[in-house]
Amino acid sequence: MTNKLLMGNAAAAHGALAAGVNLISGYPGTPSSELLQVASAYIREAYDSGQLAAEDCPHIEWSANEKVALEVAFGASMGGARALATMKQVGLNVAADCFLSVATLGVKGGLVLYVADDPGPISSQNEQDTRQFAQFAKVPLLDSSTPEDLYHLMPLAFELSERHGTAVIVRTSTRICHGSAEVPALERYVPHPISGFGRLPEYDWVVFPSRAYKSHMEMPAKIAGFLADPEYRALNYVVAVEQGVEQGDGVTVPFSSESDFAASSLGENGTVTPSLCSTESDFAASSLGENGTVTPSLCTTGTVTPSLCSTSVGFVASGISWAYLVDALEELGLTGQFDLLRIGGMWPFMDDIAAEFIETHPHIMVFEDLEPTIAQELQRVAGSRQLMVKVYGKLTGHSAVAGENTVVSTEREILAFLDDLGVAYPAEVLERVAASAPAIAGAPDNSDLLIGRSPVLCAGCPHRASYYAVKKAMRGKKPVYASDIGCYTLGNVPPLNTVDTCVCMGAGLSIPQGLYRADPETPQFGFVGDSTFFASSLNAVVNAVYNQTPVTLVVLDNDVTAMTGSQPHPGCGYRMSYDASPDDALNAVSCAEVFTALGVKHVREVDPFDLPAAIAAVEELAGLDEVNALVFKSPCINIFEPKSAPSVAYDSCTGCGVCIKSIGCPALTLDEKAGCISVNKVLCYGCDLCVQICPLNSLVSTHD
Repeated sequence: MTNKLLMGNAAAAHGALAAGVNLISGYPGTPSSELLQVASAYIREAYDSGQLAAEDCPHIEWSANEKVALEVAFGASMGGARALATMKQVGLNVAADCFLSVATLGVKGGLVLYVADDPGPISSQNEQDTRQFAQFAKVPLLDSSTPEDLYHLMPLAFELSERHGTAVIVRTSTRICHGSAEVPALERYVPHPISGFGRLPEYDWVVFPSRAYKSHMEMPAKIAGFLADPEYRALNYVVAVEQGVEQGDGVTVPFSSESDFAASSLGENGTVTPSLCSTESDFAASSLGENGTVTPSLCTTGTVTPSLCSTSVGFVASGISWAYLVDALEELGLTGQFDLLRIGGMWPFMDDIAAEFIETHPHIMVFEDLEPTIAQELQRVAGSRQLMVKVYGKLTGHSAVAGENTVVSTEREILAFLDDLGVAYPAEVLERVAASAPAIAGAPDNSDLLIGRSPVLCAGCPHRASYYAVKKAMRGKKPVYASDIGCYTLGNVPPLNTVDTCVCMGAGLSIPQGLYRADPETPQFGFVGDSTFFASSLNAVVNAVYNQTPVTLVVLDNDVTAMTGSQPHPGCGYRMSYDASPDDALNAVSCAEVFTALGVKHVREVDPFDLPAAIAAVEELAGLDEVNALVFKSPCINIFEPKSAPSVAYDSCTGCGVCIKSIGCPALTLDEKAGCISVNKVLCYGCDLCVQICPLNSLVSTHD
């Protein structure tokens, strides 16, 4: 098998296909989206080349939303197939109703959830931690640290799922999803045998209260079985220091075993030797100072010297933070100087492995993304077994409580932690850090020299025209614009300023209904994208009709799920299946027809680039005293070829800037030297919105 350079999501796709997955369903969400697309492309190519027969191809689909995706995957599992549901971390919220029932009912065919967290966040509305969701639902979670991990974890997850009759989460995060590494390239897909629908008495898929009670009673035994599984246990391991070896910058680690500890003695300077701090009983006699150092009850200096007690310090990490920890120690020249515990099986938590590590490491620093999940687990284990330990990290202020970890931030935290313990390290360490990351050594911060660049809608984006039409139609009034998750959230940026709220998927059509009840005199608009409309907004439409709430519901229909990479959705009809064809568009679901079918009496569909018609449609609907709907329909620029840019009539252009101030298109700039507008022909898509806005007709269309 040859290796291939793949991004993390692609590695996960190859791993799932290597496991013979029979069905993949999901909903697009950065950073998880590419898995399904890579798997679909691989199967399409194999089918088109004759390597795969139709009956051997796995079913692959973009589902309407994450809840539907998990339900489809769960149904396949009930039928004895291996199934994979993909989503980002907030997508698990959407799937939560089904997810908790899956945890209750168990599975037949292997069922894996691929969930991508987004520390930062970079492209999400929160930084929620899937590890805590797994604890809450009692669903096992395997935590990846590299793209290579993802390739190997996917087949293991299916095996564990079937072996223990439970769904399994494979957790990843943004930098792993979009990082790249060499992994074994799948040579041939072979479908896993499908065993058929599981029936009574062995399988009971009806979640009556009595069934839920029975499942809850069985949960401890199921967890115990998972904890005893050698393949799961192998995901959690210690990387120990080398015995009696002086390494790197002179931090000597002469003792790494209990027998070595017992043979040592008190140092001449009164510092603690391993013979005094290596056992629970000895450590219990001491106490921790305010900064976490060992107090003079055991040593006269109150510090732990690296030459004698390096092994009393341990580092614990999981996820991408494990990779950062390994890199940071290497850059600091401290590789092999401290014991490391990697948590690869996050839930159920391996208490015995953690306890063994705690027993010999009274000072533990935890590196983890998002919530202090591992730190809390270590504290729980220590408390339940009466082990003396000080756990450092997010709970003690030694790690940031929010945002991404990085190699640089990890280096800072390691040095600050060692400083707090009084562990001295050679000056060469700081010099190395200064060379690789000057900010750590206090170098001047030149970030103020960077030019701030706000994100903006693309040149030619139909959402810009839609928002402009609404603003023109509502001039002189003060409406509230509720929006949603997608590219169109960028309507909050000046000069459009047409996003007052953005909460979660689908809320764009629900929030204005509550706003109307609070302030019925103010016009209320709700905006969602076409993919979001089908994913999370239909209930909101029904609610508005049922409760007779006179708001204007707007769908910005650009024919794709644009923000996450131009994936198809029900509104355009195209599928991800091996037999997808252009004829799929014939099955596209019309947003306007859905509004009508759900009982909205006043529905209009208009091209936002037909500016007079778009403004007229808004004016008509906003004046009604019952719920109404408007569909702005025009394709995303990523799915069609650009038209020619407009020309500038330099003899009439005064450089007034009305075009720039009105729509903020990045293709338009003011040439101050020439005193007129300049059109960037590289960025321009020839939408001609600016042509319709120019008060002097100085922007001239160059196409029909």
